[in-house]
Amino acid sequence: MINTEQESNKYSNLVDIPLAGDQKDLLGVDRYTSALARFIQRAKTPSTLSIQGEWGSGKTSLMNQLRHKLCRQNQDDIKPYRGIWLNIWKLSLMHSPEQTLEHVIKEITKQIMDILVTEYDYKDESSDLWKKIDFKKAGKTALKSLIKGAINFGATYAGAGPIIGLSKNTEQQEKTITTIPELQSAMETLIEYCWEKDYEINKNARGFLFFIDDLDRLDPSVAVSVLELLKNVFEVEHCVFVLAIDYEVVVRGLVPKFGEFNDKTERQFRSFFDKIIQLPFNMPVQSYDTQSYVTEALINIDYFSRDELEKKTSVTENDYEYILDTDSSDETIEQELSENDNLTVAEAAVELLKLSTGSNPRSMIRLINSLSLNQIMWEGQEKGAFEKITLSSEDKLVNLGFTCMQIAYGAIYTLLNNNPCFLRWDEVFAEQSRLNPLSAQEQKELDLSNEKEPWQIVIRRAVQNNIFMRQRRRNIEKLLRLIAKLAVETSVNNMANDEKMLDALSNKFQDLLSFSAVTDAGVSSVENTAKKTEKKFRPLEDKRYKFWQMFIDYAWNPSLNKNTEIFQKEFSGNRRPSHDAWMDYTIGYPKLCYMSVLQIHSKKLVRITVSIKNKDTFHQLYDVRDEIESDLGYKLEWRELPEKKISSIEFNNEALNPEDESSWQTVIFPWIVENLVNIKTAFVKQLKIISSR
Repeated sequence: MINTEQESNKYSNLVDIPLAGDQKDLLGVDRYTSALARFIQRAKTPSTLSIQGEWGSGKTSLMNQLRHKLCRQNQDDIKPYRGIWLNIWKLSLMHSPEQTLEHVIKEITKQIMDILVTEYDYKDESSDLWKKIDFKKAGKTALKSLIKGAINFGATYAGAGPIIGLSKNTEQQEKTITTIPELQSAMETLIEYCWEKDYEINKNARGFLFFIDDLDRLDPSVAVSVLELLKNVFEVEHCVFVLAIDYEVVVRGLVPKFGEFNDKTERQFRSFFDKIIQLPFNMPVQSYDTQSYVTEALINIDYFSRDELEKKTSVTENDYEYILDTDSSDETIEQELSENDNLTVAEAAVELLKLSTGSNPRSMIRLINSLSLNQIMWEGQEKGAFEKITLSSEDKLVNLGFTCMQIAYGAIYTLLNNNPCFLRWDEVFAEQSRLNPLSAQEQKELDLSNEKEPWQIVIRRAVQNNIFMRQRRRNIEKLLRLIAKLAVETSVNNMANDEKMLDALSNKFQDLLSFSAVTDAGVSSVENTAKKTEKKFRPLEDKRYKFWQMFIDYAWNPSLNKNTEIFQKEFSGNRRPSHDAWMDYTIGYPKLCYMSVLQIHSKKLVRITVSIKNKDTFHQLYDVRDEIESDLGYKLEWRELPEKKISSIEFNNEALNPEDESSWQTVIFPWIVENLVNIKTAFVKQLKIISSR
């Protein structure tokens, strides 16, 4: 949970430290904490509760709050419980699963014994459990046998009883605890003794409250073994356990025992979970009060001023209804907008979070820290290292949206970097991005839906193998629509067929993506995806990159290209160099076609291709091919490609060899510039007629 002590000086970052027990809760969780505390205080023992939630959702902070409310801090304290805290993940570091279980037993026992010795001068040698299970003195062989018994799934789940794993060393049996009942009995004796002593002093005394933190960070099979151990050894009177673990972790840990989780095995998995945990509590992430926290954090890092946050954005009620696509889950937002015409900057910031990172505190911390670094860079305060940049409130919101996308939906953020104008994403872009074709199930869902714009299909392809993103596909689309609206102050619906507007969107996105890129970890922290490895490019790919880099410099430099003004007018919006063989350009009818320049080193030629997205358009253009070729002054190669959705019209120049770098600026680049303009002009003339029919 978020730890944000208010300071007189503004800070540049937030720290990811769990909330201490006496710190103020800023996310509105306190009412849930108080209810849980009352439940635990009145609970019969033994009892076990689980605190469930994704990583970074505030489980440790909640347990700190419970410990502060319920556990004695000193001898004069009259709170009902003795608190025992274990960070199970730290105990497991650099240890085998078996050693981890040994450490659990030793640490719990040690903390109990410390209380008895410190407060009650406990010296009963006949019951000195700590000495009896000290591995160095008592011998590891016997206790390892004990642990193996404790984690035997079959015996406990089937109800065969907890007595498993007796040591065959009779001498060790006489000196050490070698069975689960012996250890459980000894624990019961110590806990009963401590409770009786506490009760003599404090009539509110209830026993021990054990907090087991970070169980869901363990390997799932080890986490399940720890649950078994706690069930068999420490389930005694006057004990309540609070465990930070998720049901999904338990499921993964039980797969070796029950097989894959499905409708047939679900009851077995659930029965195991219910046998150990009597009350699961899910972190109320969706109920977190994120707006007040986020707005204050944005002010404190100087990202927005308080006045800026109260300003109206260009997002109207009608815009947002389209962005939401009449999703019933967003009725509250629509009602708010109907009363308050436009979203404020603060409201827009919160909506961007809702559609992406959600209310996960850890994700919000990363978001705020990333924005803080961007703000410092814009201010140009690093000894002149950065040029000072002034951005509008909407531009800052767009940058915030990109950072949200980076954190929540890493794969989509990567696609944006490859082609910033998402409305131009199509089948060819999906293939270039090496996205898998839609599965049969995804294709079936697509056939039944109204979401069939090419860019929406690309998103389907990008997320279909990622459960987290697939479940949030609609949110991804809404997030992109909202960012686009903030960027160019017009709706996605209006800009879809406006080539100049798409160019403006592409330019704005490209500029702002450069800021969020510096904080890209290469992974999505909410998805928990695998870290990407750095790609090594082949010499040919490096040469392609150099070709495009030099072409872009040429095309946009008046001192090199005499036709720069004409080229900029027809193809507004600079491009980024890539390692691919192609570079795409728009014609003005994105739903019908687009252009590409290809450098084909293997065949030693340069090609300009017009890709037609449907056969009807291709046939109509083919019927007027003589007029098109007459305007151009040369023949084109018309390829219908009946086996594919896209047809192509090609102009090859075999006299241009991209392998010859000396000819790039003198011959090849001027040819590309001239013919891109000419081909676009000739095709636009006919496309206007076709689209008007």
